[in-house]
Amino acid sequence: MSGSFGRHLRHILHPPFWTFDPQSSPYTPLFNFKRIWVHFTLLLALAALVPLVVVLTVDYGISRSATLAEHKQRTVRAASNARRTITYFMEERLSALRFIVEEETAASLSRPDYLSRVMRDLKYGFGGIMDLGIIDVATGEQTAYAGPYNLLHKNYSDQQWFVRTVADGEFVSDVFLGFRGVAHAVIAVKSTGKRGKPFILRATLDTTRLVASLDNLREQTTGSEAILVNHEGVLQTPSALFGKVLEKVPFPVPPPAQHTEYRTLTDNAGRSFLAAYAYIENSPNILVVMTPRDKAMAAWSAHRTKFLWFSVISLGVVVVIILGSATFIVNKIYEADQNRMETLRRMERTNRLAAIGRLAAGVAHEINNPLAIINEKAGLISDYFELEKRYARDERLLKPVNTILDSVERAGKITKQLLGFARNTDMEMRPVRVAELVEEILSFFTKESAYRDITICVDMAEDLPEIVTDRSKVLQIIINLVTNAFQAMADGAHLTIRAGRRDDRRIFIDVADTGCGIDEKNLKDIFDPFFSTRKRQGGTGLGLYITYGLARDLGGDISVASTKGQGTTFTVVLPIGTEATDDETALG
Repeated sequence: MSGSFGRHLRHILHPPFWTFDPQSSPYTPLFNFKRIWVHFTLLLALAALVPLVVVLTVDYGISRSATLAEHKQRTVRAASNARRTITYFMEERLSALRFIVEEETAASLSRPDYLSRVMRDLKYGFGGIMDLGIIDVATGEQTAYAGPYNLLHKNYSDQQWFVRTVADGEFVSDVFLGFRGVAHAVIAVKSTGKRGKPFILRATLDTTRLVASLDNLREQTTGSEAILVNHEGVLQTPSALFGKVLEKVPFPVPPPAQHTEYRTLTDNAGRSFLAAYAYIENSPNILVVMTPRDKAMAAWSAHRTKFLWFSVISLGVVVVIILGSATFIVNKIYEADQNRMETLRRMERTNRLAAIGRLAAGVAHEINNPLAIINEKAGLISDYFELEKRYARDERLLKPVNTILDSVERAGKITKQLLGFARNTDMEMRPVRVAELVEEILSFFTKESAYRDITICVDMAEDLPEIVTDRSKVLQIIINLVTNAFQAMADGAHLTIRAGRRDDRRIFIDVADTGCGIDEKNLKDIFDPFFSTRKRQGGTGLGLYITYGLARDLGGDISVASTKGQGTTFTVVLPIGTEATDDETALG
């Protein structure tokens, strides 16, 4: 299992078609495998990656938008609630001052004990008021005062809040220093003058109540900063991000709006804030609830990290699957094309061998007639020499004649082999026990093996079945291979014959020797006719060619494995049943 997986993995990481060179093949491949792989990979990528990327992108955008929408909703709601609270705070105190100036006169309020009692009642009823003062409308002088500061008879005629109150009837200031040198805000209401001399009732607001409200808002919106600024961008309340009261904020003042608005603010340092702001009615103040963008998106950032990891892993898995699938499929196409080219090579070789076989049969037939005449005439000459006493012992004449007769006999054997191979012969199919056949064959080589000290080892599998085949042809195959092995081995060598099942339908017979071996360059030609590495020793080059034809004639095959100087192994594979080919195939 692991071996198969490793082979598939090697094919994926280093596919054989990637290094395939069409110029090195004698046959033109059907496809450009690299181009097919690229096209197939792109097609799979379009089919798989594009939808995945679209889904991930949409999900990314939706998740981000949902986070922003949630933050916007929460912040706008908090700012709106705080706006109503601050507006109510201001309006409630303005209403109290309006009531006082309508019900009281400047004379009654100018009595110190009465003004102090009114301030005490306001503190008790509403809170948020630090002092009260009565200012003469005509001169701007504070004619009565109740509070902790020494502000009696102070003149406010040149103060903006005084001018605005005289003109508009009432006024709510932003935070300023004034005469007391302490940041504070005032609200002022002018009387109508119906109940005596007109005057202005002025109250100093306790901004700590506003700061407490904003602190409570910060707790409700974790990570947010709630501040009040005036229309010039000056802080009305202290800020943890931007400094103390009366310091200018480092971002532009948001534009006027009737309702609570939401927008992105960027300060001078480039920091980005998601902010909800609201203009406070009847006040110069703007409420801003803002959160640094990185804090506001902290939850999204954590989700984004997981999302990006998931996306990368998903895309990586899909890419691996695409590359693996494309490589696997193109490898299959490549292997099929290689099998096609191998089939073409075998067909070409088979056709060549068939043509050579027919040519050899024709040549052998034509040579037999001259050989018969030469043999007859040489024999006649030999008889004449033996009849004449003067020539009967003349070796100079008898030896050439005997040489001619020996050569004719050898040529006759060659032509007989050629004719026997090319001629159509009927096969006698019957059950054959391979072990008995091998034992019979080895009996022919007993004396030679003993003389040359060659050890013969026979290894027959216990489950080796009988095969239905032509006994004589199997006999000739094994004899040819054993003979070939004996010719290749030196004295004292080893010969091993083993047989066993290849699968449910075939058996194998190995003939392995420890002889001289065959050069790797000659292995591809070893079964070609007339190819021999022993021509100087009288080899004809037909033994293995005939053996190959016999094996194919029986429906089997033969292969060779050899290492120079170490030995050679011939493997014959034969069907257990009758699967012999026709005569034309036998020639191949």
